[in-house]
Amino acid sequence: MKFSVDRDTLLNSVEVASRAVTGRTAQQILECILIKADGECLRVYGNDLELGIESADIEAAVEEAGAIAVDAKILLDIIRKMPTQQS
Repeated sequence: MKFSVDRDTLLNSVEVASRAVTGRTAQQILECILIKADGECLRVYGNDLELGIESADIEAAVEEAGAIAVDAKILLDIIRKMPTQQS
């Protein structure tokens, strides 16, 4: 999977989806955010088996389609440390 997207847009979507992610659970997959990229859009999902949050389509330049589940806390930390674009 390979894509380019605006940092602030991605951060906002991941923050919203992470509200549905369980902090500590026996099923580690529930601590993850699912990111799917295909066509010209990106979707972000969070789920704790009772509550599921799915982002609206995020406009992205997708070079290679795919999907990945990433630990929500680690992903948020990485995105927050990324530089913002300055005009």
